[in-house]
Amino acid sequence: MSGLLVLIIFGIWCVIGWNVCGSLVVRRVQRPLLRWTLFPIFWVVWFVGPFADAIIGRRIFEAECARLPEVRYFGPVHIGAGAFFDENGTRRWNNDREFWELQEKTGDWWERVFVRQHDETRVLTFPVVIKRTETMMYHMPSNTPMLTYTSLSSSGGWIDRALASVLSSNWECLSPGRWPRTEDTIIF
Repeated sequence: MSGLLVLIIFGIWCVIGWNVCGSLVVRRVQRPLLRWTLFPIFWVVWFVGPFADAIIGRRIFEAECARLPEVRYFGPVHIGAGAFFDENGTRRWNNDREFWELQEKTGDWWERVFVRQHDETRVLTFPVVIKRTETMMYHMPSNTPMLTYTSLSSSGGWIDRALASVLSSNWECLSPGRWPRTEDTIIF
């Protein structure tokens, strides 16, 4: 269905372009050599122009992603006895599946144990909006830092934003480096 919508929009854009090209290039330019030079230039600009902000913005976005600092993992935090450890400090899981099942049983345990602090700034506003988010995760009871990372996000060019409900084409990247597995972030 969305493919059909794109074809209809493309067809309408071609018809509008044909009329604009006819009134700007064909009727106004009298010399044939200049007319045949401007005709392909017009069509390139007509089809590439609306995407220029996304093309330029994507290159800037990728360059900014390459400069992100690595994730910093400060080590696991002590959570004590409870759903994940018994009173002796023995893990209540043996593999990833059992840990996942424990997570499911305890509900929003991550939000009760860790707090995320976000600091969002705009890196760029033209040709696309690029947001940089610095995130630090703390162990809530002890206020001990556990992890810091940086992410970039953008909703793309003006066409991406206009068709967001159809295409959903956000750009995102995270800090490179070693991300700990969830079960490695906690110890007795």
